[in-house]
Amino acid sequence: MPELARTGPRIAVPKKTDQITPCALATQQQVSSALGTVTAAPAPLGGNGNSCVWPLDSGTKNGFLVGYGVAYEDVVRTHPAAQGAVGRMTDGNSTWLWCEVSDQTGAFTCGAAVAISVDRTLVTGLVRSPGAGRTKTSVLAELQTITIPLFRSLPGL
Repeated sequence: MPELARTGPRIAVPKKTDQITPCALATQQQVSSALGTVTAAPAPLGGNGNSCVWPLDSGTKNGFLVGYGVAYEDVVRTHPAAQGAVGRMTDGNSTWLWCEVSDQTGAFTCGAAVAISVDRTLVTGLVRSPGAGRTKTSVLAELQTITIPLFRSLPGL
């Protein structure tokens, strides 16, 4: 009997999203250790209770975002591979990575979405101003230094 094709993201380790609010997903020590000095308390992004932004001192608009996002497939549609996004695995869960460079400022805006349930992702983002040796690859690597531990700290189903 032929095997049925698998659709959707791989979710080896499903996670709960109802026990930890976005601004409590990371501590100031975690963020500063991985990404540099935090300059202010975290706050919901634009009043959105699904995400939280930590301002960083490495530039006027630099920051780290963490929260719960839409379904993995929706993230993939929003940030297509044709624009440089790539799929990876985080502890057996599908992870989508993307990075864009502003034409106006040269700032990097990179993100990661780890599938944690059929309709939710753990989303992290990092905005970095241009700097010596800074590339899309280096900013994505920096983002992963905090994304993976945050994913692992979420309670399982």
